[in-house]
Amino acid sequence: MPVKNLVQALIAFYPINGYFKFDIGPIETAPARLNAASYLVPNTPGLYFIYGPNPGIWQNSQRLTEGINGENYCLINVGKAGMDLNGQDNTQGIHGRINNVGKVGNGYIKRSKIWTKQMLEKGVNNFLFKWVQTGPIGGPFNNCAIIENSFYELWRAIPEIKPEQNRIRGRAGRAN
Repeated sequence: MPVKNLVQALIAFYPINGYFKFDIGPIETAPARLNAASYLVPNTPGLYFIYGPNPGIWQNSQRLTEGINGENYCLINVGKAGMDLNGQDNTQGIHGRINNVGKVGNGYIKRSKIWTKQMLEKGVNNFLFKWVQTGPIGGPFNNCAIIENSFYELWRAIPEIKPEQNRIRGRAGRAN
């Protein structure tokens, strides 16, 4: 089953889900723009999927492209928020994770600024984010970390379907 079908199945399974676009703009205003664009995203455990337009410019795009609202987008990142593999709540839900910082080199930078730089580098005007709420804690099939881990196991077995922005986990994958 292609990765895009897995994403569609997860979105169909979890009734609380949605999407938003994060448009390019000045890097200085990126955090406020992302926060405004994602205001409906809950701060609960869940998964998020980032798509980039112009599928041909992304790694493995032939396997990760889907039509969304009449446009073709390529899945470029899969992430989780709010829970670890043991099912423990780590308090940072989907909204917090999307609007938090990411590691760049030896430091941290707001993800909104990272994504704005990537849009500039790729020459695209937006990223589309889909999200699903997998919580509340203790509910059935709520461990988003296990679901995310399943994606990583799939990518380890079939690297040709790994989205461009995701890394392979483990020591060997630190540079990927």
